[in-house]
Amino acid sequence: MEKFTYDSLVASGNILFEVVVGSRAYGTHREDSDWDRKFVYILPPDYILGLGYVEQISVNKDWLGWEIRRFLELLGSANPTVLEVLYSPEDCIISRHPIFDAVLEARSSFVTKGCLASFGGYALQNIKKARKGNCKVDYKDMMHCIRLVRMAREIGLGEGLKVRREDREELLRIRNGEVSLEELIRMGEAGLVGLDQIFEESNLPEKVDRQMIHELLIRVRKRFYGGME
Repeated sequence: MEKFTYDSLVASGNILFEVVVGSRAYGTHREDSDWDRKFVYILPPDYILGLGYVEQISVNKDWLGWEIRRFLELLGSANPTVLEVLYSPEDCIISRHPIFDAVLEARSSFVTKGCLASFGGYALQNIKKARKGNCKVDYKDMMHCIRLVRMAREIGLGEGLKVRREDREELLRIRNGEVSLEELIRMGEAGLVGLDQIFEESNLPEKVDRQMIHELLIRVRKRFYGGME
């Protein structure tokens, strides 16, 4: 059975969506920042029906992709990295297959109260680690901590998932070590205050509708494999 690579997927037209992610999507990049990329692909039918399913392909540490089923599964768990792919700024989109429009059109269905645990949980974990003070501070991690807690609040308030950051100048100051650890801990803890209540009172669905994911996956596969409905 042929081993799939990124190049072979591109050659066969099986890449559904590819974007630039990370600091260049957030607007917090520097001249020396990496070009991180993520992509979504779809396997040929034989690899789905047989034993050849490949849920993830890594080109290198900064460049990886998920098969459409795995991508939708991760979206169903409110995974921040995958949700950010779905909400990528237009200028970060490298390629988009028309069939993937069905997923993009349904993207709001993946923004749920589960984002409290996934976005806010990462921030809380890093704040606790920083407060212990038993390890060297990673200012890049602390920048992401502040970014994610703010994104969680925006999501809970119904403002959507804002990947390109309006607060990027402040986030860059954090990344560059220009903000003290004490101030970062204070900012992070302040951002978490009332977050539970915001999500409790929000109109967001409790969780992603698994039947919707099931039907969406079937629709994408049928359209790609033969134009069927």
